[in-house]
Amino acid sequence: FVPDEALSGALATAAKRGVEVTLIIPKKVDSFLVQHASQAYYQELLEAGVNIALFKGGLLHAKTVVIDDDYCLFGTVNIDMRSFYLNMEVSLAIYTPQMVAQIADAQATYLQNCRLLSLTEWQQRSSYARLFDNVVRLFSPLL
Repeated sequence: FVPDEALSGALATAAKRGVEVTLIIPKKVDSFLVQHASQAYYQELLEAGVNIALFKGGLLHAKTVVIDDDYCLFGTVNIDMRSFYLNMEVSLAIYTPQMVAQIADAQATYLQNCRLLSLTEWQQRSSYARLFDNVVRLFSPLL
């Protein structure tokens, strides 16, 4: 999860409007730099009221979005410029109630194997860790 500014802003704005926004992110990822670039966004998202759930069951690579139990997206897109323009990845928009329910059930199962990250916990990290994440964030468009 390395969003561009538009996506991180949209998630934060939705949460501030009272929309329940929960990101399920693997606790450990297979790229050191991607993990730190991702973590650089946590502070602003947590401050906005976004729930960040750290998945403990391994590398979770699913990209799913469920909106109001009526609509979902399912696919390979990381929702970044690289996925859209370089890798030509795709997502499927699903409106069928049964399929949307299945994706929502899968997300609920993932959440059972997660730990919610709190803003207080995140703010207790060392200054060095925060600095390192933010330096790596500068390179996030390339990741």
